[in-house]
Amino acid sequence: MNKLLSLAIAGTALFAGATSANAALTITGINVVNANAPLASFKMSNYDFDDVRVSPFNVTGNWDGNAVSMLAYCVDLFDYAGTGTFEVVDLLSYLGGDTTRYNRISSLVDTYGATSGSLSQAAMQMAIWELVYETSNNMDVTKNHFDSYWSNSGSLASTANSYLNGAVAGAGSIDPNLKLYVAKNSDKQDLLFYTYQPAVPEPATWAMMILGMGAVGCAMRARRTRTTVSFA
Repeated sequence: MNKLLSLAIAGTALFAGATSANAALTITGINVVNANAPLASFKMSNYDFDDVRVSPFNVTGNWDGNAVSMLAYCVDLFDYAGTGTFEVVDLLSYLGGDTTRYNRISSLVDTYGATSGSLSQAAMQMAIWELVYETSNNMDVTKNHFDSYWSNSGSLASTANSYLNGAVAGAGSIDPNLKLYVAKNSDKQDLLFYTYQPAVPEPATWAMMILGMGAVGCAMRARRTRTTVSFA
């Protein structure tokens, strides 16, 4: 049974302020970005998905009390996209702890997540599907367990494969501030989005910072006291 969305979801999270991965995301609006994006067809095991228009969507909603506006990549080929309330989990948990897939997807997003143009964005989405669904270690969107054929753009496959090669090569050097999440809903497509968040200091680090600020405060107070005395 083919429940694949005819306009697939893709992209990057853009919002102010970080929030908890466990906080619910309410999606209130989804609008296609590239109405004339390339078409693709896929084969995966016993499933055939024909003439899918691969394009990013703008997604708007609310995440833990914060208004959000983002692009989000589809990571679920078996449901339609739509609005609603989604559970948010970190990508590594969503992948069942598969660090190889996680590192490659992280590298892909870190390197190519800011791409623009319908071909580049479609290739980015195809590369994500390959990394999520391919069961072999051969990253090629035209071969193996998850493969594709193209109804109007041969360059889409080659662009996606170039992104995959870069993602595999760069899997060991990822920005540590990159955070990847998946919004899950049992009746809607699961969506990958991301943000860059500075690391939160460990409790011991907070303690050292507090002591340091206290020492600075004492020094400033002592300096003010000495100055006052000198003027007395």
